[in-house]
Amino acid sequence: MGLRAEPWAWVVVCFALVSSCARSAEPSGAVGGAGIGGDSGHGPSRGGGDAQDAALSGGSPALPEPAFETERICTTDIRFSAEDDDSMIDVGEHAHSFAVDVDNSLYVIGTFRGSIDFGGGPLASEGGADGFVAKYDLNCVFQWSVRFGAPDAELNLVSGAENDGTMIVVGSLLGDVQLGSTSLSAERTSGLLLTIDRSDGTIEKARVFGSAQGAVVLRHVGVDYERNLWIAGVGAADAMLDGPPIGGAAADQPFIANLSGSPYHRFSYALLNVDPLVQVRFTASGAAISGWAQGGTTVGFGEQSLPITGTNWRRFVAKVGTLGALEWGRMLDDELGSETPGRAASNVTLDSRGSVIIEHGSFGLREAMNGIEVPERLTKFDHEGEEEWSLQASQGKDRTTYYTTNAVASDTQENILYAEEREEASETPNAGTAPRVDLYVEKRWPDGTPRWRYLFAEDAHDWNWGLISGPLDSTWVGHGEYPPLAGDDVTLRITHLWQ
Repeated sequence: MGLRAEPWAWVVVCFALVSSCARSAEPSGAVGGAGIGGDSGHGPSRGGGDAQDAALSGGSPALPEPAFETERICTTDIRFSAEDDDSMIDVGEHAHSFAVDVDNSLYVIGTFRGSIDFGGGPLASEGGADGFVAKYDLNCVFQWSVRFGAPDAELNLVSGAENDGTMIVVGSLLGDVQLGSTSLSAERTSGLLLTIDRSDGTIEKARVFGSAQGAVVLRHVGVDYERNLWIAGVGAADAMLDGPPIGGAAADQPFIANLSGSPYHRFSYALLNVDPLVQVRFTASGAAISGWAQGGTTVGFGEQSLPITGTNWRRFVAKVGTLGALEWGRMLDDELGSETPGRAASNVTLDSRGSVIIEHGSFGLREAMNGIEVPERLTKFDHEGEEEWSLQASQGKDRTTYYTTNAVASDTQENILYAEEREEASETPNAGTAPRVDLYVEKRWPDGTPRWRYLFAEDAHDWNWGLISGPLDSTWVGHGEYPPLAGDDVTLRITHLWQ
């Protein structure tokens, strides 16, 4: 009797074979460093090397050959014009971030002084710091841009997330401002939460979260699987997010909260005994948190805690569920002496299965170039907190260059994205000129092996300021030439990559 199968079964078999062959493609050989699509100088760089420990060395990429190439879909520019010598200092200090919606449209969120042009004509600030949101379609075509502020107000926008046809944007407000139909007043710096219509940028709702004892700043926002809002930021102990005070003893106490659409308070609490520069990322299933804590203390997560051993500052990573319970927490090997962490934050993200990926190891140190190598690492923990793998993400430092991994993200397929800057060390660091910075963006498969790597080398100082995954295997990258001196005009660039 002959073998017989239904037609649909052969389709499944063929698809599985094609997927298996594509996924298991092994790196081989070395090819020239020119890019694809006619863009000489950028595109995926290729060469031989160890797939689990790929790194740059010298000035020539020596990386495993990716299983797939990537291509540039489109690029567009954002132009800042300085109003005075302090304008661009404020632009540099305030975070700019990306958000994407279900249509793979990109939203750029941030703060500016002076004027800014996203492609629809310049927007001018009213004297203080103003917030902005701009939208581009998947082909980098400008859709709209809006400015929020008032002459006597300081309004900072930091991050956003799509939620059921709207864009939720958070930041801070000091002063009086009219936002849509709502008049807001904040005598102290207060957390700001906006609900914006995705179609045209109009404000549907606006509110603040304040404190009688100090400032409140909202830094991160996300949406859980029930469309409730994740919120994270810093504030004084008496700060309330529709619930009891967050608690703690510090004036700038990190906190997380989960609010329903009313908004209705589900939980909120301070992250006790941690440095304020904590990193938080949200997905539908939970929150990933990374920061520094002093040895001999315990990091508080509501009614639960994570002990920190030793006496020095130690880096930790943890995952919190949608009801606020600590699911797991780990101390990493990263350790500082008696000095405070300062800017030594790590980048952390969650994938669609609830695994946590963290970039760590360099401590953000930018001095001591005399032959010291401090390589950065990517480490992945599964949804139960067990380490899956840890690999070297950068070459570290030598006498002529250093490498900084300053962004990490994950897509809907559990692939990992990270951005790495390669900076040339200046022989005359006080000469008033900035060293050259080239930006690499890499995507890795869920098991950590490289998939593709893309080099941005258009500008002399091509620094990264945004990285996010869009639907359908695409990647949005924010990069460009931040000015070395205050008061300079600057062009920032957005690039959309596919595959």
